[in-house]
Amino acid sequence: MITTHYYLDSRHLPSGQPGTLKLLLTQRGRTAMLPVGVKLLTEQWEQKNQRIVKHPQKSTLNTYLVKFKLTVDERLRDMALKGLLADEDITSIKNMIQEGIEGRRCSQNFSEYYVKVAQSRRAKGTTQIYMNALRVCRQYDVHCDGRVLSEITQRWTDGLQDYISSESRALSQNSRNSILSCVRAVLNFAVRDGLIRKNPLQNVKTPYVQTRRRNLTQSQIRQLWNAQTKTYSEEAGLDFFKFSFLLIAANAVDVSKMTPDSIFNGRVEYVRTKTGKQYSIAIVDELKPLLEKWSDKKHLFKFFAGRDEHASAIPQLNAGLRTLCKREKLPPVSTYWARHTWASLAMELEIPIEVISQALGHSYGARVTVGYVNMNVKKVDDANRRVIDFALYDSLM
Repeated sequence: MITTHYYLDSRHLPSGQPGTLKLLLTQRGRTAMLPVGVKLLTEQWEQKNQRIVKHPQKSTLNTYLVKFKLTVDERLRDMALKGLLADEDITSIKNMIQEGIEGRRCSQNFSEYYVKVAQSRRAKGTTQIYMNALRVCRQYDVHCDGRVLSEITQRWTDGLQDYISSESRALSQNSRNSILSCVRAVLNFAVRDGLIRKNPLQNVKTPYVQTRRRNLTQSQIRQLWNAQTKTYSEEAGLDFFKFSFLLIAANAVDVSKMTPDSIFNGRVEYVRTKTGKQYSIAIVDELKPLLEKWSDKKHLFKFFAGRDEHASAIPQLNAGLRTLCKREKLPPVSTYWARHTWASLAMELEIPIEVISQALGHSYGARVTVGYVNMNVKKVDDANRRVIDFALYDSLM
């Protein structure tokens, strides 16, 4: 059962400023606020009696409030009789009521709104993932760019799921998950902005797929570490792998943004682009020669100077690494292997999972940590030292 009553929202307002009167819809302890179009001072509203007082137009406004509430209550009863409320949350119900009263329909273009959300993502790589998903939506629906958000219905999203799951598409489960996750996120923003009342992908499950292991063994990382490079590309790729590994597998995008100012009290301090989390990694002795070799006035790893990290720098580093690994008869390593390798060696050393999670910036017990194979900083530093010693110096097992 949904109940309704008025509420004067005067939160966070300076004294003497009018608040907004709203009709609260309550369902099993959850509420949604429906704007009424009336502003009142706190002394002009009697909450207990649900009426306006001490206002020059109180009679007219009180009559309007009675009719408005009656209209909403009648719509709720009508919707309940038609079975329209069974699977709706209170926010969706509020949006349905508001659309009916105002006689409006969302006219926001889906693709334009999608691009706006995609471009608001913090990392350029994330924006590209969103745009790749939009490209698939356009392949699925040739009229996609002409649709408004309210046309992205349950039927449309069901069709999208069938399309990306078809054998002819040959998409992996992770690719399908990525597409659905991007579209769902955009529709969640549309619900938040009041543009649509319900996200048809809200309850769609995206099965977790174990990340393919991309780690080197103790003997393999030692072989790679001591390999002789023949080209500048191989040298840069190998040195970056070392640089990243020694900083607990710092991401290439994050390293590209590191400057001499990132070093403070013998530590590299930075904020990870992808998550916004603060990192503080001790500078170990093995890192110092790399800093001397690759640092300049603007970068800790000057290979990134003048290069776009996604379009140019990272592909070149990966190309150099893979050429070197092919000659060494090692797996086709990329810069990201440093992260998996660090985590896998830490697990082999039986470092507690919560310390590994802290080191990698995950929540404790997060499934992504297990896939890679709030503690204090010293435990993370000790763990990094143990992993480095195990990788480079301890007797081979």
